Amino acid sequence: LLQGAVDLSDYGSSHGTRQKDEAAWLHWEHFASLIGFDPVLSDSQVRSHPAMVATLMATFLLHVYPKMKGKGGRQWAKPRSAFAYVLAIIRIFRGWKIMLPPAKVVKGELHGLLRAFVNVHGVHALMPHRREPMRYAMVRALIGMPSGRVGTRNYKRASHFGVAFRGMLAVGWRTGHRLAEFVAHPSGEVCYLTRGSVSWVIAGVTVVDPTPAQLRALRPGDLLLIEPPRSKTDQFGEIHCPFPSSLAYSADTSSAGHILQQIELERPCRGSSRATTPLFADELGRPYTHGTMDTFLTQALTHLYDAKVASCHSWHALRIGLATALKAAGCSDDIIQMICRWMNPDSLRAYARHGHSLHINWVDQAERAIIDTKQTANTPKVCNSEGNAALGVTFGAKISARAQAVLDAAEEREIATG
Repeated sequence: LLQGAVDLSDYGSSHGTRQKDEAAWLHWEHFASLIGFDPVLSDSQVRSHPAMVATLMATFLLHVYPKMKGKGGRQWAKPRSAFAYVLAIIRIFRGWKIMLPPAKVVKGELHGLLRAFVNVHGVHALMPHRREPMRYAMVRALIGMPSGRVGTRNYKRASHFGVAFRGMLAVGWRTGHRLAEFVAHPSGEVCYLTRGSVSWVIAGVTVVDPTPAQLRALRPGDLLLIEPPRSKTDQFGEIHCPFPSSLAYSADTSSAGHILQQIELERPCRGSSRATTPLFADELGRPYTHGTMDTFLTQALTHLYDAKVASCHSWHALRIGLATALKAAGCSDDIIQMICRWMNPDSLRAYARHGHSLHINWVDQAERAIIDTKQTANTPKVCNSEGNAALGVTFGAKISARAQAVLDAAEEREIATG
């Protein structure tokens, strides 16, 4: 039963988490062999010697850090990357129901590494380097890119790859789906959109397995409902999957609805096979890989713009662009979170970015705003102060006639005394 519990715990973790944990454990075993202790700590050891275990964790952080390589030509990696190995070891022992000291016991050593890193590489080195928002005009340009040589690929718009590329862009912009929800998952599980993920609302009737005749009957005003697949924020399909994304059908050949209609007509798929057939498939009916689509997007952006623009954008920039555009259009945060299917509203601060014009407009309004707040503890400091009252008149609401008379009298005395 205990072994079964361990196996289920491991099976329940995501593929990416398992890979991180395996790498961390290899480092932990090597560290233990150097120091001379058994890497599998017992529950009694952890409870009886918490300070010693905390010291081991802090030393492990310092052991791992020099083994990591930095990016962008830097010799050293970011210290938080090494801290992730400490978190992985805590996570592994927690799976064995052994509670190691919390990660905060290593925060002092981490902060020391961070300070040293900033002193060497500058504060910009620790700033998050997120992609720039992809604008709708860029999406349209990519979808409309003509056939020809693009990077290392002879790109053909009408090929399986060309249709999949254009479809992912069109659907991604309208729904905020991640690239991982279009392509094969490293674990081999079906975590991508399938034909069965799409329902068609034709003349008000919902159809889950449309015939070619029904598909040809699509008209503007009809809808497509896309059931989100399992994703890193919903591993088990309990949160987002029951709530579909909505697409309007359009005769525009660059629209998501039209591209999906053509996929269904040109490669019919009926019955139970719809549940496992990728929505965007290659010539053999298999989903594309993350690396294939990611590489080609970079090549396409370089082809249309330049390498610098390409380096600032990715498939995730599509999702950032949608959130930013929704924000600029006045969409409320809760609606943006729903459309993009973010679990945490904090994600909006990172991805639904405010543009320069929005910033300037709101600050302009702030300069004209009325501020009449005052803390009780500060009241004696401004008592009997005509100057403070003048500020209230200028920037606050109207004051009483008696207070206005006091201000007028003070102004007359000032004039009289020069």
